[in-house]
Amino acid sequence: MSAGLVLLYGSDRLAVRERRAALLREQFPDGDDLALTRLDGAKCSADELTRAVSVMPFFGGQSVVLVDDLLTRFEAKRRKAAPSGDGAGDVAPDGGGGADTAPTAVGKNDPARPFAAALGQIAPTTLIILWERGPILKTNSLLKVVSKSGTVQVFDAPKATEIEDWIFGRARAQGVRLKPDVPRLLAEHLGTDPETLAGELTKLALYVGEGGLVDAATVRLLTPQTRQADTLALLNAASDNRPAQALSLLHELLGDGVVPIAIIGMLASQVRKLLQVQTLAAHHLPSAEIAARLAMHPYAAKMAGESLRHYTPAGLRALHTRLLQTDQAIKTGQADGEAALELLVLDLARGMK
Repeated sequence: MSAGLVLLYGSDRLAVRERRAALLREQFPDGDDLALTRLDGAKCSADELTRAVSVMPFFGGQSVVLVDDLLTRFEAKRRKAAPSGDGAGDVAPDGGGGADTAPTAVGKNDPARPFAAALGQIAPTTLIILWERGPILKTNSLLKVVSKSGTVQVFDAPKATEIEDWIFGRARAQGVRLKPDVPRLLAEHLGTDPETLAGELTKLALYVGEGGLVDAATVRLLTPQTRQADTLALLNAASDNRPAQALSLLHELLGDGVVPIAIIGMLASQVRKLLQVQTLAAHHLPSAEIAARLAMHPYAAKMAGESLRHYTPAGLRALHTRLLQTDQAIKTGQADGEAALELLVLDLARGMK
């Protein structure tokens, strides 16, 4: 990309970061970034921004100014609302000059005004890359400035219904293959955040090597979150009066090296999630909306909803309290971890639900 102004933002923070990195590689293919200036958009002054974008490179050529979170900086302030008639939609008065002259419609009392003016003074040999980690409203006055004078690239995170295809594609790009059940397993236990999933796929790719095959067993070995499914199954088996199966699942976790305190933490996390799902389900919300509100994979929300037949709200709260008490007893040496968990499972099977 040549000189000018480009804005990168969106709910897919991974894609935003990767596009920023790609632009920098284009500008500095040899890794020599002496012509790169970095500014903290949340803290820099308008004068600092003006100097950075308007100064010609000392040795000629092109310079790059990388600014993070400049637009996000003004989101909270603008939501507090400027006096009537001075909002982002007002047209700047004609005439004047210097840093007080905004290049597009920015209210005269808008705190973003001097920054908008700075973005109107970009040197012809300078590329400005604005990148945002937070959400940006369409009413953001700096967004309007960039939209008119630069390029805006928006990266939306994949929807829950698209995430499995996204995982397959990401794995192919990393040179590994996935068993058909792996994407759903990852999404169920890690959610749909691309950054989280990409990090896990990188770890799995390093483990199996170039061209390797990732199966469910590998995921369970390297991804602790998959144990959450085991703890939900454990809870359901105990609550459904199947103590032998529940104890078998408990001993599998212990045999895999998961310590009692960690198991209690996972059980407590499951109970809190069940309470949240139960509360939303009581308002007759569909499973898809519950999943969206709780940032859960639709399948995980469906499984949690089906599990609720085992529990009353009072029973879940009592179970959570019991887990906290067990956790405290183990940590203070009043109870043996494995024995305390076995007793908890048996009590749950006897009707503590």
